[in-house]
Amino acid sequence: MNTPRFRRHLGAFFCIVVWGLSFVVTKQLLNELTPAAIALIRFILSSGFLGMYCLLSGNSLKLQAFTLYDFSVFMLLGLSGYSLYFWFENTGVGLTTAGNTALIVTTIPLFTELIVSWRSRSFNPQLYFGLVLSLLGVYGLVSGQVQLLEGEHFIGNLFIFIAVFCWVAYSFLIPPVVKKFGILPTTFYASLCGIFTLLPFLEAEATLIPGHGWTGIIISLLVFLSLICSLLAFILWNQALSDLGEGVTNVYIYLIPVVTLWGEYVFLNQSLEMSKIVSAMLIILGVVISQRRLKI
Repeated sequence: MNTPRFRRHLGAFFCIVVWGLSFVVTKQLLNELTPAAIALIRFILSSGFLGMYCLLSGNSLKLQAFTLYDFSVFMLLGLSGYSLYFWFENTGVGLTTAGNTALIVTTIPLFTELIVSWRSRSFNPQLYFGLVLSLLGVYGLVSGQVQLLEGEHFIGNLFIFIAVFCWVAYSFLIPPVVKKFGILPTTFYASLCGIFTLLPFLEAEATLIPGHGWTGIIISLLVFLSLICSLLAFILWNQALSDLGEGVTNVYIYLIPVVTLWGEYVFLNQSLEMSKIVSAMLIILGVVISQRRLKI
């Protein structure tokens, strides 16, 4: 057994477990805090500790490389990948189920590939076959819960889809920035910009859902989201990408909805209907087919 590689596999699996449970944790926190407040605390803690990690590990934050254009791009990254993404995701989780959220978020690679295909004017039958399968799965989630355009679940699912497209935009903006600054400084500065672009949402929610107090459980859940999900898992995931390669590591992503469905069943007492299981299988299969270039 290659011990270093085995540790990277364990690290990648750990990331998937905590990321899958993050939707369940967010669902719990929404009983006490607003979506923007959860995101803001997450950004402040994770960016603060990430900045310290960069300094202690010898990673330069490259302040001297900054230009006005870079600042505008970082603001766009903070808006698309942080404030908008997490506000829509957190709000959506409060209106739909954690399992639905995880399943819809899993379609991010599929829609990214779809836009790449459209921009390159290429036609990939497997990509579109995977898209159809995933959309059938999403339709099964929605139609199994509410009337077509009614109810909080539908609005919540819609918000998660908006978050998906925000992240897709972020994924197209970030590569040249990472090439110039590196992944850790880029994440640090984008997270800082996310704090500032989130402030209008926080102001709009100021009178909504007042918290009932800072209990130990609330603080523990916020620390879990900020330091475990956003910081530790991020570092472990990038180590796995570096040592195992993108193809091997990204296979683990397909397990996120499985962890979330298990988590909401255990911790939120959500039932696991057969329709949801079938829908989950369709969504995951669609994403796998579109990403793995399977022969069909």
